Amino acid sequence: MAKSKGSSKMGKYLIMAMIGGLIFWILSLMSKGKAKVGEGCYVFEETHPTGDGNDWVCMHTESRPVAGSPAFQIGGNVVIANTDPSLDGSYEVLGEWVDASGRQACVKISHSYDYVYTATQGGDPRDVSFFNIGKVCKA
Repeated sequence: MAKSKGSSKMGKYLIMAMIGGLIFWILSLMSKGKAKVGEGCYVFEETHPTGDGNDWVCMHTESRPVAGSPAFQIGGNVVIANTDPSLDGSYEVLGEWVDASGRQACVKISHSYDYVYTATQGGDPRDVSFFNIGKVCKA
């Protein structure tokens, strides 16, 4: 018994709909790390020395606290999570770096983490081991 043309077209439409749904689902999963990861938490981008014996911990460009509502205050605390055990923890905010858009990009802390330089920015080494994995949170 031969298939009718109608059922053949229906099967093609069903397969196309399933593929479209799968693509939408994958894209939605990929975009989740680009926004805030939770109330008061931001996506970890990199860490590197400040040059004065302390360290910068920076947040992903699309996840930084917006201008006018700073999440981190100098003298307050920041919590680093989902990184190396020697980096995870609560730290005093010693300083901040604000990007050209007025968003808090990095906080200065003091820690004893051993850097694994896997990238450079402007020729300076950066540790991006926990990019889009770690979290930088307001304590």
